[in-house]
Amino acid sequence: MPFVPGTLKKVREITGCTENEAAKRVRKDVETIRRWESESDDALPTLAQAKDLARLYRFSAGLFLLDEVPDFVRVPDMHDFRTLPSGETRDRTSWSRNLRYLIRQMESRQEFAIDAIQRAESNYQPWVGSVDRNEVPPEQLAGRIREMLETENDDPRNLRGVEDVLKEWIRRVERLAGIFVFQTDNTKSPIEVDEMRGLSLADKYAPFIVLNSKDAQTGRIFTLFHELAHLWLGASGISASDGIEFRGPLSINERIERYCNSVAGNALMPANAFLRAWHSAGRGEDTASAEFAARYFKVSRLAAAVRARDLLVIDHGAFTHLEKEFNVNNGTDKARSTRPGGNYYATLRRNAGEKYIALVLDEFYSDSISIKEAAGLLDTRVPSLFSLAEIMGYDQ
Repeated sequence: MPFVPGTLKKVREITGCTENEAAKRVRKDVETIRRWESESDDALPTLAQAKDLARLYRFSAGLFLLDEVPDFVRVPDMHDFRTLPSGETRDRTSWSRNLRYLIRQMESRQEFAIDAIQRAESNYQPWVGSVDRNEVPPEQLAGRIREMLETENDDPRNLRGVEDVLKEWIRRVERLAGIFVFQTDNTKSPIEVDEMRGLSLADKYAPFIVLNSKDAQTGRIFTLFHELAHLWLGASGISASDGIEFRGPLSINERIERYCNSVAGNALMPANAFLRAWHSAGRGEDTASAEFAARYFKVSRLAAAVRARDLLVIDHGAFTHLEKEFNVNNGTDKARSTRPGGNYYATLRRNAGEKYIALVLDEFYSDSISIKEAAGLLDTRVPSLFSLAEIMGYDQ
């Protein structure tokens, strides 16, 4: 096949795949990959090898036949709110292959969702992008979020297990706020928590939030509210914080992240309720109080400590001590669900989100998209689509 060496190289680099990863995929050495990608060398992969590379890059092997890479094959253009210790923003060329694919996948899914919702003339979400952080204090926005999620008389925190609380918050965010909530696929495309805790794509028709499934459930709860604040600001991007303390002169990104952290802290741990919980630990020890508050509000211990510091319950010295004590993956507690692992369809429903799955199935059963398109949008096989629809209650 007349594959174009320069295109082979460019597609690999755009997807963030290293020469070593490509070599391992086709069971060759790195020098072979370099020869295939060299404009001055006649060596080229076989069709089978090219298909293997295409599956790794998650693009069609037909791209390798083109002299120029199409515009849609690019490093994703997503704002990155993560910053380096020096305050500098991160270079998107350093993003992992799985993070780049996740962003491409979510952008494609959002494009589909926007089109479907607009064709159905469904309601849009006027609150997306309606807040200026310089004009609306974090506690005020937190109040709006709690009102939106109808927490006055029925608070999900009263549920016993963290897993149930996370599910209930997601259900409310999807149903009451009109947001599509996804979680990462740890089997096909795992992303480390240090690289991404969550991301948001702001749009008035189809606002998206993505949570990292590798994070602890308490971390995902905090991230859900953090990304909610991003959507209110209309600030799409990648985040990696869970109540993390920012020190020194702050960049614009850090100011936004601190604001969203404060909104999440206020929404999940309202001041009066937090003070009662903190002091009810009984022993007068900061560690015990932070641990009790974390269990009560279903957040990480560090997030509880940050909230106590912000409410002046503890001073900076006491907070620094707690921060060191709770320094486990930036404060994310490692506790996981103790329930037996779910089946394929339960995992699919978690990762793709109930709201998005329902939208895709609605479009399929109304003959707006083909079965192949529906399966592709859900990243599943065609036979599995009918089983999923049956589980979701669709009459076939």
